[in-house]
Amino acid sequence: MKIRQRGIFNSENFREIFKYIPIPLYLWQQHENDLVLIDYNQIAGEESNLRINLDLGIKASSIKNENPDICENLLNCFNSHKHICKKCEYNSKRGKSHIYTNFNFIPPNLVL
Repeated sequence: MKIRQRGIFNSENFREIFKYIPIPLYLWQQHENDLVLIDYNQIAGEESNLRINLDLGIKASSIKNENPDICENLLNCFNSHKHICKKCEYNSKRGKSHIYTNFNFIPPNLVL
């Protein structure tokens, strides 16, 4: 599976800014009929034990059973091309929790 990042996401300046934003950020890209995690920032990696444990290359469909709210909002954002902001329930190592999420469509095929 070859996934490419385009435009601003390839620029070195953006990569440095993205890396240090103080909230967990995940970047998903359309691949075939699914979304695939292609990047996350430093804080998301550090917080992975407290939040959803995601590895690069994981498909959104594979988290659907454990985290249906997050998967549904992620796919709705991509399909509607609209910003979605919602409180989501998710399963972590500590049990069920809630997080406030923002999903942003970035043309042509990304969700942040």
